[in-house]
Amino acid sequence: MNMKSARTREIRISFSLAAIVYLVLGVLLVLMPNTSRRLLCMLVGAGVTVYGLLNILSYMLGKGEHAYTPALLLGVCALAFGVFSLIHPTFLMDFLFTVIALIVLIASINGVRRALRLRSLGFIRWWAALTSPLCTLALSLSILFMPGLYGDLLMMLCGVLLAANGVSDLISLHLLSGYVNR
Repeated sequence: MNMKSARTREIRISFSLAAIVYLVLGVLLVLMPNTSRRLLCMLVGAGVTVYGLLNILSYMLGKGEHAYTPALLLGVCALAFGVFSLIHPTFLMDFLFTVIALIVLIASINGVRRALRLRSLGFIRWWAALTSPLCTLALSLSILFMPGLYGDLLMMLCGVLLAANGVSDLISLHLLSGYVNR
């Protein structure tokens, strides 16, 4: 076996394994979105906790160098946030969706206000400008009161995309193998 075919074989195996991992992860995200979301939030919480601990450790080991350093404050805040995220694993995702829902809610209310202003100015089709803000208002309220549902949907969407990427990579590898073997 020459160097070129050995290298091609290594690349093919590496790409195949990555494609299979994408496919398996995608299927797991689709089949178990809540578990996947909780695990992802716990991993982020653990990362933030370690980051906080490292900042606190950095502050303690560097005593006397600076009269005031943000490392201690940043470390304590990150540690508290990380520990809270570990205790309540879905907090991060629910918090993110709540913030997004509030932003969309405010924009929707402003849209409704603008449409009503158009009506007061005598525009005939003011109701057309009202439809989109009412839809986004309903969406924002549903996100606000059911953030977990949207978290699961997001995990499932990511799973579908990962699985599709894995399948696409496997098909590409199969086609490429036929091309290389000619």
